[in-house]
Amino acid sequence: ANWLNTDSFLLTIKVPVQVFRTICAIIVAWAIGGILQIFNWEIRSKLEEAQIILRQQLRESEERYMEIVEGSSDIIHSIDTDGFVICTNRQGYKLLGYSQAELIGKHIKEICGDDTWKDLEKGFEKLRREGSVFIDGGKLIKRNGEKLDVAIHSMAMYDSKRHLVGARLT
Repeated sequence: ANWLNTDSFLLTIKVPVQVFRTICAIIVAWAIGGILQIFNWEIRSKLEEAQIILRQQLRESEERYMEIVEGSSDIIHSIDTDGFVICTNRQGYKLLGYSQAELIGKHIKEICGDDTWKDLEKGFEKLRREGSVFIDGGKLIKRNGEKLDVAIHSMAMYDSKRHLVGARLT
């Protein structure tokens, strides 16, 4: 039966059945490739839309975070692992009598009383282990030399790989 079908196909169409099957396979492969390109384009479009939405949500979240930080009545400083101030809120530099530019880049030791600095130094190991340290009865030194009584809650800051990159002091 297969011999007759092959022969009759060749006599009728004038093309061997194997060539016809090959052409059909090429057409099907081309069609599947086109369909996959359409799916790829559609997925990329959806991913780009999602990225735009996520960027907008991140921007809004950062703005809300900064509103909270800047509007806080507490002093908030972020320091790197070497102890240099990398960020401070409005209350942080105003209460201490500095401008924001003057305070950023200063070593935290320069604005802490001696005992407070010793407590912070000791607390850094606990901060590494536990992620948080509380110092009651601390002193910060204002620009004019006055001492400001504070309670300091220090929280570890990590990068995306959970490596300690600094601390946030409130």
